[in-house]
Amino acid sequence: MQWNSDVGLWALGRTTLMVAVSAVLVALLLRVLRVRSTALRRAAWCIVPLQGWLAVQIPIVLEREFVSPAARATVAEVANDASPAPFPV
Repeated sequence: MQWNSDVGLWALGRTTLMVAVSAVLVALLLRVLRVRSTALRRAAWCIVPLQGWLAVQIPIVLEREFVSPAARATVAEVANDASPAPFPV
């Protein structure tokens, strides 16, 4: 498995900056709106790392030997295969 460090570091830096800005915005909104609900505060703070996890897009290149042969089968090959699925022992 290879990791392109140039692209990966830019994606990581971009996501870190986005999460930091959103954390500052959440802190300001909670203070300005004077939210007293602990459930709403917790939900707002849980959204901050969640968007970081969803926003990071680090491309990972898999080598050919890591891809299973079943994953390389075409839809037509799988549809025409009449053999039953193997039973795990």
